[in-house]
Amino acid sequence: MLRNGVEEKIKERIKKLKSGKAKAYFLSNIFYPSRQQLKDKKQINQFLEQVEAINPSILDLIKLIRSYFKNIWDQNKIVASYLLLCKAHRVLDGVVNEARVGNVTGMVELCRSGIEAVDLVFLLMNDENDENLKKWFRGEIIGNKIARESEDKVLNKMFRNKIPVKQVKDDIYWVYSLYTHSGYGSILDLVDVYNEDFDFKRYSQFHYINSYLHLIENLIVNILLGVKNVLLFSKNLDGINKVDEQLKMFKKQFASSQEILDLKKKYS
Repeated sequence: MLRNGVEEKIKERIKKLKSGKAKAYFLSNIFYPSRQQLKDKKQINQFLEQVEAINPSILDLIKLIRSYFKNIWDQNKIVASYLLLCKAHRVLDGVVNEARVGNVTGMVELCRSGIEAVDLVFLLMNDENDENLKKWFRGEIIGNKIARESEDKVLNKMFRNKIPVKQVKDDIYWVYSLYTHSGYGSILDLVDVYNEDFDFKRYSQFHYINSYLHLIENLIVNILLGVKNVLLFSKNLDGINKVDEQLKMFKKQFASSQEILDLKKKYS
């Protein structure tokens, strides 16, 4: 489980750093960090180009929602969801920019911001008495904890078998929080293991960004699911089919039946 594994991962990374193997390898292969960084940049840029290629179509799907309300200042579920999804899409632009320049902390923090916006969409669209919707339009902050609890309640009502939605999302949110609140586990991403110093040349940051590209895919999938939620409410079958076509590109982001069963065992 994510939260329980952080301390062990920190110990493992510190052990490797103290061993001096990375520094010793660098001293005998001084061009290795630069070559590896170029490889990371190439893979990152290839991925980001794919994201930028589908970005306009994602925005087009969000814009389908605009026809379901008259005024942008109206205060209802549809307007709130539209604004939040537009915000999440704009965040995606920022995520791409941060990844391209090698800012791993900025990339992860923005991913969290985008996910929080989409979680609010789920909460407000499924808010039976609209109490949270009213609070949101009054300017109150609706904590992500409330959104996670709502998602757990709705999804477990939908499925007969208990699935640990809240527990899983609690762990994921906690890991995101490491970056927002400068936890040591996230700060280690900013250490240059070759020079045993802060990562001024961004060797480590490009390396970790290359490892965290799935976070960007996860944000895209969540945005698409948020759009689908609103279009289901609006009974736009054509729009739903278009969203499903986009989601087919991200099959690996969805857990298999066996993976879900394994997850249930871990959290039981």
